[in-house]
Amino acid sequence: MIERLCSAVLILFVSACGAEPTAKSEDCTERIGGETLFVGEARCMASLPQEEMSGYWVSGLEYSVFYASRQDIKHEPDPNAAWLFVSDDAEVAVREKVRSGEWQVFAIRFIGSKSSMRGIYGPGPFKAGVLVVRILEISEVTGGSKLLPQG
Repeated sequence: MIERLCSAVLILFVSACGAEPTAKSEDCTERIGGETLFVGEARCMASLPQEEMSGYWVSGLEYSVFYASRQDIKHEPDPNAAWLFVSDDAEVAVREKVRSGEWQVFAIRFIGSKSSMRGIYGPGPFKAGVLVVRILEISEVTGGSKLLPQG
């Protein structure tokens, strides 16, 4: 009886261990085509050190990128930009400022994390990723839409 119980426990232990996610799925990098890319998911971005940052957030229909300098803002979608994620908590602070589907530029100061590793962020490959955890200041840049793609 004890041997059967030990055997059953061993089977459960092995099964449970086998059911755990593999190290690769827990890892925040993925090797694709010989290149190591950062997995820009919320869990990976949240694992990075947080710091205070400031710059410019460009928001549009299914588009959200961050630039440290206004002069760096591109007039078209820019894969060399840092994709910007807004945490659920931070989204509350911007909900009334963001106009769905419109291109906008915001001067923003926030607490968050940044990956400077090329990876898959948001809809595809970007040079880096930024996660906004808490917004300290945000204001729409007047004339910001003139810097952005039209239509």
